[in-house]
Amino acid sequence: MTKTDEVISDCAKRVVNGVDFLARRFDLRAKPVDLETKIGDLGLGDNDCAIFERYINKQRKLAGKEKLKSGTIKPDISIKGLIDHAC
Repeated sequence: MTKTDEVISDCAKRVVNGVDFLARRFDLRAKPVDLETKIGDLGLGDNDCAIFERYINKQRKLAGKEKLKSGTIKPDISIKGLIDHAC
């Protein structure tokens, strides 16, 4: 499995950095985790998911993609799922 320190694209790196920032009890730079890790397992809750959803919708708008349905980003989504939505 791919780990958070192995992502290549700038978009994916921004998503991982966002998760790292919001996962207050973890340091994904020092201790990378699998991209299949659920963000809820890293301590991200509903408010954090709303922050990500706004960020991802902004990225999707810039890319000319349709915005995500409200509530798409939940604590049971993986880091890879966030990357897939954003990038």
